Amino acid sequence: MGELVKKGFIDEEVLSKIKEDSDLSHFFQVKGRKKAKKSSSDVERNSEGYDNHRCCARVWKHEGGLGFDNIQCNSKNMIEPEKAESILRERDLTTEQEESIEGYLSTYDGCFCKKHLQIDFLMPNRYWLGKVNEPRPENPKLPLGSLKKGYTDEYKEHKWLFDSEGNKVEKKPRKKGGKKSSPSGLSNDEKKEFQEWKLAKEKAEQEKAEQEKGEETDEMDEEVNDGELDSDPEEILDDTPYIVDGITYKKHWCEEDKHFVILETDDYSVIGVPNDEGGIDFKDEEDEEKHKAMIAKK
Repeated sequence: MGELVKKGFIDEEVLSKIKEDSDLSHFFQVKGRKKAKKSSSDVERNSEGYDNHRCCARVWKHEGGLGFDNIQCNSKNMIEPEKAESILRERDLTTEQEESIEGYLSTYDGCFCKKHLQIDFLMPNRYWLGKVNEPRPENPKLPLGSLKKGYTDEYKEHKWLFDSEGNKVEKKPRKKGGKKSSPSGLSNDEKKEFQEWKLAKEKAEQEKAEQEKGEETDEMDEEVNDGELDSDPEEILDDTPYIVDGITYKKHWCEEDKHFVILETDDYSVIGVPNDEGGIDFKDEEDEEKHKAMIAKK
């Protein structure tokens, strides 16, 4: 409209009347941008109620090694009982596992996503963290192994961040032992022998500490994957904001098709997939034109 005034088609008075007209004023309203939803923190997710439109599995998220006990899996791709058998038989099963499928499916209610269905079936005592809509296991034990390689009857104990009464548990720091000096009353040869033994001992302790640190890293990876050490890490990623040309969408891991998709934030409809340039490969021209229209409105 400003250009029309500059070129003399209308004057300021006419422009003012147009803007004040009740039938035309909406054309001049500046639309505010919608704020992108922030990803919930683990503390916020732990306080959420049960969502029956998402996988029922309780997932392991921790603070200082102590786990939250009420965080639900984000996957909305739950496996119906009719499809569960074919998914389980995709695995390389033992004869015993093959024979136990029928009994397992007789109690399966369709509340798990594909990953947690398989883990629940293959772990020796079912899924180690249980369902978020059921009481938590008071002494959670993660069986060693992975979904790809199988699980063993050896377990790694874990602790909750809150006790049974809801009080936060404070993790006690490890005590560090003081350095020992050479014993008195030794000859020079004995002192030399003692120092060599001490250096060897310190070296062994250092190597052990480095090994434990590596195992702890592996353990954390395994915990994040709920016992699926060799699974694709993208399977367990939360929805995250995905901004293209100033427009905010949602980046969502599609469990069924094993790849990321881009969702509309309003109705969570799929509009395409992310590309290597940080943009979107739109699924059709209509979605691409809609994106261009939103850019033009900015």
